[in-house]
Amino acid sequence: MKKNIIRLTESELKNYIRKVISEQTAPAAQPPVKKSNPVDLVKTELVGKNVQLFLDAGKSQKYTVVRINSSSLLTDNSGAIRLGVTDLTYVDDNLQPIALNATAKKVWALDFTCGKRDSLVCHLEDWRLSQSKITVFGPQLQEKLTTIMGCPAKLNRSVDLASASQKPVDLA
Repeated sequence: MKKNIIRLTESELKNYIRKVISEQTAPAAQPPVKKSNPVDLVKTELVGKNVQLFLDAGKSQKYTVVRINSSSLLTDNSGAIRLGVTDLTYVDDNLQPIALNATAKKVWALDFTCGKRDSLVCHLEDWRLSQSKITVFGPQLQEKLTTIMGCPAKLNRSVDLASASQKPVDLA
């Protein structure tokens, strides 16, 4: 490979250096990153989306499909976010409610907390207007909420070092 020699005057070199420096932005020159409100992020990214809910983490037992309508932070200092939803099982094609039968329990809200991000708390309402809660799973929704809420990473509990025997490894 042939090496090329480039001849520059001092003023040309200074001009090139000035140009390179002006094209780079210093970290201090960048505006501070504004932390977005999770409720606002949910409104922009999730409201209007339909979510499949499951009764088990393995996604083998489908429960219902809900449409996310709103979001709010709970006032109990838990850091939980509540999603107001419409249970699509109990509305017609115009999103108008249909009458509930005696066994129906429609979903009206989902709660998500970073500390319990492996599941969602599902608020139910029956035809007598009594309310109850169950645990449901919506893996894609949970993953999105984990990102939006800025939840810390889960502790890695997998074993990195193990012996061939059944005895635990003693590193002391």
